[in-house]
Amino acid sequence: MRLPVAYWLVANGETDDGLFENVNPVCRRNPDPSWADCTLQVSPLGDWDATQIFFRTLTVYVNSGDDWNDFAEYAKQAALDLFGTTNGCYNADDEQDSVQDAFTAIGYPGSTPANRYCLPGCCP
Repeated sequence: MRLPVAYWLVANGETDDGLFENVNPVCRRNPDPSWADCTLQVSPLGDWDATQIFFRTLTVYVNSGDDWNDFAEYAKQAALDLFGTTNGCYNADDEQDSVQDAFTAIGYPGSTPANRYCLPGCCP
């Protein structure tokens, strides 16, 4: 259940605009689950970008022994792989932040939630 919700959040985002359709699907059923962050706003990347990130995560990084926190980290790495560029040293910060926020919103912040990945020669 949580993987589709993470995907939905990356694709569609979550805003605090008062509209029911823009709320984390987990929080629609239970407005205060102990394991999710229902106040976190997630910036949307759109269906295509979210699909690319999750497909790359599943086909390149995830192994059978991995857990949800690993998946969150792998998804940030996949976002960097797909959208980062050494031309101008863009480390896909917006994409990594959206992925990080989506996984935090479903209760799996990853093992290094405050860290972003960066391209060689482009690390701050």
